[in-house]
Amino acid sequence: PDPIARNNNLGEVPASDENRSLDESGEWLVQVGVCTHLGCVPLGDAGDFGGWFCPCHGSHYDTSGRIRRGPAPENLLVPQAEFVDETTIVLG
Repeated sequence: PDPIARNNNLGEVPASDENRSLDESGEWLVQVGVCTHLGCVPLGDAGDFGGWFCPCHGSHYDTSGRIRRGPAPENLLVPQAEFVDETTIVLG
């Protein structure tokens, strides 16, 4: 575990969208693309866990947006969101 993070940062835990997806099928996951360390924009499809990598200070997030390594103290924010029709998601 990373001693700086406010969560366990367990790198050996499998990446899963369980309990973070927008729909029951798990096909949609909405995340805020801002690193929880100092607000940089993480790069998608990057890092050691195939999810997000913050080039500013080296935080690694998995595909579910959970912090896995680095100085970021929290997972990527999953905002309140809902489908209003088949092609539109409303945040907030």
